[in-house]
Amino acid sequence: MDKGLVHIYTGDMKGKTTAAMGLALRAAGYDKKVLIVQFFKFHTGEKKSFEKHDNVKYMQFQYPSSFFKDYESKEFKHMQAEFYRFWEHTLTLIHDENPDLIVFDEASYIFSDGIASPQLMLSFLESKPEHTEIVMTGRNFPPNLLEKAHYITEMHKVRHPFDEMRLPARKSIEF
Repeated sequence: MDKGLVHIYTGDMKGKTTAAMGLALRAAGYDKKVLIVQFFKFHTGEKKSFEKHDNVKYMQFQYPSSFFKDYESKEFKHMQAEFYRFWEHTLTLIHDENPDLIVFDEASYIFSDGIASPQLMLSFLESKPEHTEIVMTGRNFPPNLLEKAHYITEMHKVRHPFDEMRLPARKSIEF
């Protein structure tokens, strides 16, 4: 990869993480170094799959998003402090490993939940290794991050089985 570009997969429908993981799998298949950073996710099938690849590092910030949990002020501040520790560890790993591709899965919630300012990611994008391709997923990205993207893909719903059948998310398909 010559110059790493920035991808954003967004929208109100499923498929954002799936698309990002497909790109990561493709890069891993070509022996590229891949770093996957998932925010607000636990025990995912993709983590189990990627752990089998020597050229893929996988990290998870395992706190529930405010989409699923209402935080008291003290709890939120603790989670926010944990996030900044996690972010510093992520930056160290990026510096040490020099990955070809980084996936920041569910990155938009860091900003929409008020955990960090979008400036955090903007600063990272300005200083990232030049060859490193970046993929971010999530909903409602701030406009200043969208402006930095070379690719923006929006997932939108045409039909979903939850609407008609009340079918909940299924293990190995939706998560």
